[in-house]
This record gives sequence, C-alpha cells and structure tokens, in this order.
Amino acid sequence: MKTYRFGPRDAGLAAVSLLLAGGCATLPPNERQALIEASRQYARGDVSSAQRTAERIIRDYGQAAEIAEVYYLRGLCRFSNGQDRTAGDDFERAISRSKRSDLTAQCTASLAAIAYRRGDFKRAADLYRESVGQLRDVPPTDVILYCAGVAMRRAGDWHNANFQFARILNRFRDRPIAADARRAAAWRHPYFAIQLGAYRDRDNAAKLVQSMRQQGFDASQEYLPRNGESLWIVTTGHYSTHDEARAALANV
Repeated sequence: MKTYRFGPRDAGLAAVSLLLAGGCATLPPNERQALIEASRQYARGDVSSAQRTAERIIRDYGQAAEIAEVYYLRGLCRFSNGQDRTAGDDFERAISRSKRSDLTAQCTASLAAIAYRRGDFKRAADLYRESVGQLRDVPPTDVILYCAGVAMRRAGDWHNANFQFARILNRFRDRPIAADARRAAAWRHPYFAIQLGAYRDRDNAAKLVQSMRQQGFDASQEYLPRNGESLWIVTTGHYSTHDEARAALANV
C-alpha cells in the first residue's frame, strides 16, 4: 500500500466549514468576519495572510468564545508550513478551549496527521480512532479516513482499518481517494506480506513461487486485480505490523 501524505490542503475545507458553523459569538462582528475570511484564505492557499489574522485575534481577543477555532486555524497554517511542534501546540490549545465535538474531532485528527507525517503510526492510529467517528461525511473526511486506515494497518489494527476503507467506499465512492481505498480493501488478509513479483500469466507466477521455495522462502501466489489488470501476485511472509515487514525486507 502506498503511503498517503496528509497535506495542508486536505484540511482546508474543514477549516471553512467549522468557522462558519460557530455558535455563540463574542468577537466583534468585524473581527468575526475577518476570521471567516482568514479561513477562506487558508483554503485558497494564502496561508501567510490567514496566519497573520489568526495571530492578531489570539493576541487581542484571547478569551473570546471563538478562540478555539482561531487556534485550530493557526495550527493548520503552521502544519502547512511544516511547523509540526507549534501546530500541535495550537491543536492541543484548541481542544482545551473547544465546546464543540466537531471542532474537537477535527483537532484530534490534525494531531493524528502530525503523528502520521512523523511515521508514528501507533499514535496516529490511536488519535484517528478517537476522532473519525465524530467527523461528518463531507470532504476532507474521505482523505482523513484513508490516512486513518493506513495508520491503523501499519499499527496492526486491521479490523478498524478495513472499516475506514469501507466507509470511504460507502460514503465517498465518487471521490478520487476511493480508488486508493478500493485497492486497499482488495487485500483481504490481516497482515503485511512482501511482494516478490506480479504477473499477468499464472504459470509465470507459479515458476517464481517454486524458485523462491527452493531458496527457503514461504512464497505463495494469489489472484489480485490491480488498476484494471488481472494479476497474479507472488508474496512471502505474514507480518502483523508495517515495522515487522520493513525489518524482514532486507533479508528478502
């Protein structure tokens, strides 16, 4: 399975919807409008302008009811700029000040994205499990679910990983990420294996299996359609986690 890099644009639309959905407001009307515009700037890719507005509101209105949303927005900006540590601080502050389950879930998913980007898939999986059930079925939840599934598989939680892919195929079947989810779901086993070859011809796959077994590997072949092609995949090994599979790869 390929590694999906959870990027800043994947979270942009969530920022807009969350900020527009705010309840009780204590910011002056002009500042609330500035916050909404900053969220739209972030979604358009104008991260610097969005971050400047967020920082000004945090400085001048640190006790406002909307401050959790502002911390979330600044966290997204910092994440976009690769500032994972300070972005994480902002997401944590947003969670501590949040009174809304959707905002809390989005911040938690953003913390998971930081762990995912670091390659800490166990922590990412834990945070995704905590958040994905509270996310609405609107983009970018589809991408978040895919990253959650990858992280969970890599951490060895195959059951919950498959549930994330199934949710994508059920609720987001027309989104681009559905093709990746469909490929992931096609792997029916609760383990990683090392691919040794892929063949259109079954007999060629069988020859490789025989050769690898003669060399002491527990090779096997399996029919696994991929990208519209009928392929026979030759693999070896059963590994519960991605780290175990990577460690075994050198020997193969």
